[in-house]
Amino acid sequence: MKKLTCLTTILIALISCSNEENPNSDNKEIDNTVTVATGLLTSNADNESYTYQWLDCGDNIKPVLGATNRIFEPIKTGTYAVKITNDDCTAISECYFVEVCSPKIGMIYFHDDSTGVEVEKSLDTINWHHIAFTKASDRTGQLFINGEEVASGNFSDLPFNYTKLHLGANFYTSWTDHYKGWLDDLRISDTIRSKEQIKEVYASDKQAPIDHHTIGLYDFNSNSGSDINNSANGVSGTLYNGASFTKGKYGNAIYFDGVDDYADCNLDIPEEDITIEFWIKLDGLPKEEGATVVQPYGLYNSNINVLFKPCN
Repeated sequence: MKKLTCLTTILIALISCSNEENPNSDNKEIDNTVTVATGLLTSNADNESYTYQWLDCGDNIKPVLGATNRIFEPIKTGTYAVKITNDDCTAISECYFVEVCSPKIGMIYFHDDSTGVEVEKSLDTINWHHIAFTKASDRTGQLFINGEEVASGNFSDLPFNYTKLHLGANFYTSWTDHYKGWLDDLRISDTIRSKEQIKEVYASDKQAPIDHHTIGLYDFNSNSGSDINNSANGVSGTLYNGASFTKGKYGNAIYFDGVDDYADCNLDIPEEDITIEFWIKLDGLPKEEGATVVQPYGLYNSNINVLFKPCN
């Protein structure tokens, strides 16, 4: 990463210590350098007694709200400095440039070469995002993110036969592509929800309602155990390998550790005229090769993945 020096003079390697009132103080000059890695800034001043405040050099040196740890993950590309304080010592680093790489959602649908479509859409790791996926009887598919249609395409003329709905991982001959993050408020419908209906669910900031087209509705509001209740038909799904309930978008959610967690909804879903909606929150940047959030499983799987977009 290229390191840029901020033109504001107060940020040029400022170190100020005064121990006149306490000659026995063990304060020493604070290291005001920063290590830049992919999407992360780390202060090299590592001491439990230090306090940290990251500053946005591109916005009049304003403190970044909530950025008070030694390690800082910016949510936007820019230049940043850190202010370190220890008793009567203060140090401010130079400004460092970070290019933030944003995840993108990939909608996998099959065509002649059995590959999918990767939709470039910026998703941060701070907020919850609403995802909706449709597959119609004419083999057209759509992907919506936060109420907006971001992709559409055609499934190949293949004998799809979904027998399960997996969450948090991909299964082919073994479990792979594990998702790391939260999943909440999953609704499966045996109809194509309209753009207006999908946008309404996103904008309402409420749990998705149940109606006569709802074949699966999982609020994940349990506190313990391995069962995930389907309030649409009463048949519970199952969590595996430590996938757990924790605070979510609405009440509780499922957290997947990105290592070996997954879930099986124990639900036979239709191959066409289906809509799948859910909320996700990413726990850090996903793997570049992708992680599966939801998998309609069977003959010719149709995965909904989240992928990492490398910086150019």
